[in-house]
Amino acid sequence: MNTNHNPIVLIDRSATLVFPYWVKKILHPEIQDVGPAEFDIRRLELHVLDGQKDRWTSGKTIYAYHEEHGMFEDDLGLRELQAIRAREVGFYRAYLKGLVPVAWKSGVLDEGGDSYVPFICERSGSDGVMLDWCWVGNGHFHTNGVAVRFGK
Repeated sequence: MNTNHNPIVLIDRSATLVFPYWVKKILHPEIQDVGPAEFDIRRLELHVLDGQKDRWTSGKTIYAYHEEHGMFEDDLGLRELQAIRAREVGFYRAYLKGLVPVAWKSGVLDEGGDSYVPFICERSGSDGVMLDWCWVGNGHFHTNGVAVRFGK
């Protein structure tokens, strides 16, 4: 079996989690390392708000929903996205099939007070997966930009 397609993702929670230089505040620092040491990517849950299924939904609406329902602790964070991204693009294609996982657990503020969340996606025209940050304030998410959560 190709180990790159092994569905188990290992997380090193002892390593220092590094956020981009422009991050001035991590919104939920106390839960960045909450989660399992490994997880089966096939058992992750996708969470899409009802309105997000047929139209673009604002990041503020999604963030508020996760906050109101105490969902951040079970959402994936930056560390989990980094671990998934470290696998080859074939792993991403095999298990995420064009989805854009958004890590709501790792919301941050920049110097101007704008909020952002990390996501990963396949890099267009290449054989790689990129990690980037979406502006929550004016960002809009559709069905493919999903919250990914640890299954219960």
